[in-house]
Order: sequence, then structure tokens, then C-alpha cells
Amino acid sequence: MGHRQTNTNTLLEYIESSEHPSKNFFFPYSELKISEFSPALKAAAGQLDQDLTRIKAETVVTFENTVVAFEQAFEALNLIATQFGILKSSNATPDLFAIAGDLMIEISRIEKKVFLDADLFKRVQFLFQKKESLKLTDEESKLLEEYFKSFDRNGALLSVDQKSKLKVIDDQLNQVSAQFAENALKATQKFELVINDKKDLKGLPDSLIESAQRGPDKWIFTLKAPSLLPFLMFSEIRELRKKMWFANSSRAFNDEFSNVEVVKKIITLRHRRAQLLGTSSHAEFVLKERMAETPDKVFDFIQNLYQVVIKGAQKDFEEILYFKQTMDGQKDLMPWDYLFYSEKLKEKKYKLSEELLRPYFKLDSTLQGVFEIARRLYGLTFRKLESVPVFHEDVICYQVTEEKTQKFMALLYCDFFPRDEKQGGAWMSVVRKQGLFKGDVLRPHVMISCNFPRPSASQPSLLNFQEARTLFHEFGHALHEMLSDCRFQKLSGTEVLWDFVELPSQLMENWLLETDSLRLFAQHYKTKEMIPNSLIENLKQANQFQIGYQYLRQLQLAYLDMRVHTADPKEIEDLDKFEKKVTERFRLFPTIQGTNALCSFSHLFGGGYSAGYYSYKWAEVLEADCFEYFKEKGVLSSEVGQKFKNHILSRGGTEHPMELYKKFLGREPLLEPLLKRDGFL
Repeated sequence: MGHRQTNTNTLLEYIESSEHPSKNFFFPYSELKISEFSPALKAAAGQLDQDLTRIKAETVVTFENTVVAFEQAFEALNLIATQFGILKSSNATPDLFAIAGDLMIEISRIEKKVFLDADLFKRVQFLFQKKESLKLTDEESKLLEEYFKSFDRNGALLSVDQKSKLKVIDDQLNQVSAQFAENALKATQKFELVINDKKDLKGLPDSLIESAQRGPDKWIFTLKAPSLLPFLMFSEIRELRKKMWFANSSRAFNDEFSNVEVVKKIITLRHRRAQLLGTSSHAEFVLKERMAETPDKVFDFIQNLYQVVIKGAQKDFEEILYFKQTMDGQKDLMPWDYLFYSEKLKEKKYKLSEELLRPYFKLDSTLQGVFEIARRLYGLTFRKLESVPVFHEDVICYQVTEEKTQKFMALLYCDFFPRDEKQGGAWMSVVRKQGLFKGDVLRPHVMISCNFPRPSASQPSLLNFQEARTLFHEFGHALHEMLSDCRFQKLSGTEVLWDFVELPSQLMENWLLETDSLRLFAQHYKTKEMIPNSLIENLKQANQFQIGYQYLRQLQLAYLDMRVHTADPKEIEDLDKFEKKVTERFRLFPTIQGTNALCSFSHLFGGGYSAGYYSYKWAEVLEADCFEYFKEKGVLSSEVGQKFKNHILSRGGTEHPMELYKKFLGREPLLEPLLKRDGFL
């Protein structure tokens, strides 16, 4: 972070600035200090109180002076929470962690206090009950409905005593959720596999060896994805693969950063909260605001897919086991063997390997390919900006414009490389939401964060196929924000039901398997030759390789999530025993003592996917169905692209997702395209 000697507060200056927040109104990351968040939050809370007092003082209740004014009153608070969340994920320095728990609790406390305000709720309730006579636009009507539900789901209808209990629960939840994230990150950071003998590097790609080298005879491998996954995939030293796999699978479980009690506390608090709000479980509470609607429907969805894929998954497992036997004569197959022998078999069957593909997916070229696909489908152009304030030198920024009109559409920040202060995985976040801000409807500022291999002295950053897929996936989320065309932030971009939010991201992945789109960018970084047709065909065939096993793994995690969040917490006294029992029918490998998934399952306990992990597979049904339409018209069809933009990407949460979906395809989704694409039909 940048440091200044003055006593001014950059965050406050940004919030309070009278300057019109135009397309160049960049967030001042390079000037921001962590110490500025607390006073800025205090000031924002004070302003919020004044705004809400003014709303309640209005003698006549109207949509504009209540609902729209309420939306605008949260601008400063939302901005502070958003920026703190971005830094917490991407630049989690010790001084930031030191205030994280207290700041998150305070933000939550402010929000909960507002949504428990009886006088405010009466105004919203009054408008909601006479909604049909107010002559609202569809978007205004939806906003009113969403705020009514927000009050309801945050306890506005509870008694005074119940509201007090809810406040205590929410404070505790914020505290333990912050503790979970900190423990998971520290456990990941602590482990290092140090190799001092070159023979222990056998099988590893040169690029991985080079990035791990710390001296003449010292190489360090970590649990960050660009280090962990290729190590498990290529290391020929089985004991070292086991060490890496075990370290990753036992993170934050019965060690100094143990999340065992933290997870149990989160589960218990969520359960109590759900019951206080009139539902039987956290899952039931969550799913009231999902396309799936109920836990039973999710369990049925998982079970129906399980019945389709279990035989294929067992066949996939036996195929790897048999292949291992032919290679080394050993009859045992352990989890730390799977990626290694899977990669070897894929290479043999399809003349394809991750390292063979990597030269064709140079990060810079792949990013330009994503941009070109977006230009052809949605008419967007991207221009790199210089001298933009950022929180780390890795971050680059692009201005996004509409090609035909040159209209400014968005800023896109890209943060691609791993750091100690950055969490693992990949995600999209919003720097500034599209919608009403300071009296004007503004365009969004969006960020993509990944953990790709850094460029080395001898070569640029080269992606394996899964990393390229990750880039396309997160860009799909970014498109949902960048193409949003709504009036209100609460309804814009990805503010949709959670099991619909993955549709644009997973749909975008499809263009990585199409010849017409690969030809736009997939060229060898040295020879400049385009990816051969034979390699593309092998890539398409290999996309179904071990697909049953992959389905089973996703269903296992989705089922574990649902069981955790429908169970009585008293049933989960022994967290690990519960996990092992619940996942038994999904597991093909023997149980490995000392490992646990829940303790580092950030999607459930550090992100927003609790009772929602099923949504990845749910969204696959939607995206496979949608992509069939693209293929019918041509995968780079601007006609279909514009239709998808107009009916889905631009509309955010202004209508129920099923209505948006039917406007795009003319019908409800079908399961068959997914099962057909993945070889189950």
C-alpha cells in the first residue's frame, strides 16, 4: 500500500468528493492506507444515520423518497465494504488482518441495525402492500420487492427479544467467518516442500522447476495452485506427491490453524439464525431465494445426476487403476496418484498433455483471445490504460468500450499472479457496481483475480488448459457486470439468484473447445504457429476424459454442503466423522485419516456458496442448453450474442431468472444437452 505523511483520508475524500464520478474516476488504491478504513466507516455510518432519519421524516411515503432514497443512502457503506473485501482477498497484509474481524462485524452491525428498524420497514411494507397501484416500472417493482424481502430475511418481523438474539448471532458469524478465512490462508502459506536434490525433481516441467528455484540446489513448492497442481500431475516421486497432497488435504485441520471448532461454530450459528427466522435449516432459508427453491429439490437434483454418472465414475476409476498396474505392476491407487496417472493416460489416449497445450495458451494471447470473442459476440473493445492507481504492481487495467458507438462500458482490472497476501483460486469482484451512484446511473468497474504461473526469465506466463478455462470462466462473470444495463445497483450485474449466477461464466468456457474461437488466439508462443486441427480434435475428445469421476467429485461436495446445512448441528459433534460418513457413497478412494475437506472449504465458510455448491452443476445444465443455440447459429454469431446480452447479461436481477431464460431460448431448460455433451447419453 502507498504511504503518505498527511492526516487526510483518501477513502473519505473519494466518498465525499464533489467531482462528478465519471469513467476516469478511479479508486485511489495506490494512496490508500489500511488505517483509513475505520474512520471512513465511522463517517459513512454517521451519514447513513442522517439519510435514514431524513427518509423517516418524510410525511408522504413514495417510492422515490423511500426505496430510491434508501438505495442511495448505502452508497458510502457499500463502497467501503467492497474495497475492504477486495483487499482482504487480494492484498491481505498483517495490518489488514488485524482489523478485519472488527471491521466486518461493524459493517454487518450497521446493516442489521438498519434492516431491523421498524419505522423504515413500515414505509417499505406500506409501499409493498399497494405495489399494484403505484404504476411502477418492472425494475422499480422488482427493487421494492427485493427490499421488502431483505427486511423480512434480516428479521424485521421479529419481536424485540428475537431481534436482539439475531444481532448477537450475526456479530458472532462475522467474527468466526473472518477467523476461518485467516486460518485457511495461514495454513496454506505455512507449508513448503523444500527439495535440495535434483533427482527429486524428476518428471516436473522445466517451467515449474524454474519458478520454484531459490538457489543453486534449492527448490520450494507450495500449496498455491500453480505450484501444487502441476507437482501432483507430473512428479515421478510418489512419496513427494503424497506429501504435497496430504498437506493440501489436511490444511487447517487439527493443526495450529485448525478450523474444526470454527466450522462447527459457523454451522451452529447458521442453524440458529435460520430457525429464528422461521425456517428449519440454513439450507431451507437460503434456498427460498434460489431457482431450486427447496432442499428436497436439490437433493433430488444431486441424486438424479448421481444415478446417471456413478457407473461412469467407477469405470473411470478402474481405467486409471488398470493403467497404473500396467505401468508399475502395483495394484493400489491412492488420491496422490490420480492426477499423475490420469495425465499419463490422457497423453497416451489422445496424444495430449497439459504441457503440450501450455505453449499455445500464453496468458497475454489468451486474454486477447477472450477480448476478441467478446468483440465479435457483444461488440466490446478493450484498451490497456497506463498509470492507473492499483494496490499491487501486478494489477493492470483496461477501458472497455462499445465498438460501434465508442460508448464507455466499464473498467476491467486484471490481477493474475499469486502472492503470499493473496488467497488461492480465482474470482471476479466489483470495484464499483453499475447503477445509481451520486445521482447518476454509472458504468461499472470490475476485477478478475487469478493465480496463474508468473513469467520467468526464460518464458512468459503460459497457461495449462484448466487455467485457460479459469480465465474464460471469470471473464464470463465480468461480462455479466460489464454489460449490465440497470438503474439500481441492487439489481445490476450478478445480483441474481445464486444458482443462476454461474450461467454466464460456465457458458463462456465453451469457446475454449471450438475451432473457430481457438483460431483467433491459440498460437505457439515461440513458433507463432496456430494450434493444429489434430490437437483441437484431441482436445475435444479429451474433454470427456474422466468426466464421470469429475461429476462424482462435484456431486460429493454439493451433497456434503447440503447435508451440513440441513443437519441438526448436534449431529456434527465429530466434524470429520460426519464428513466421512456423508461422503461415503461418493468416494472411490480409501479414507485417508488426518485429512478433511470442510476445514478449508472456503466456498462454504469463507465465501457465499453455503447451501449453494450444487449451483455449479445446476448452471451447467443451463449453459449446455444455451450453447446448443450458439452452435446452431455459429459459435461467434453476433446475432445470438446480442440476444444473450439483451435478455440475460444486461438485465441483472430485474426479473426472475427463469423468465429471462425463457426470453432467450423461448422455453425452460433441458437436461439432455448437458448429458449428451458429456457422453452420458
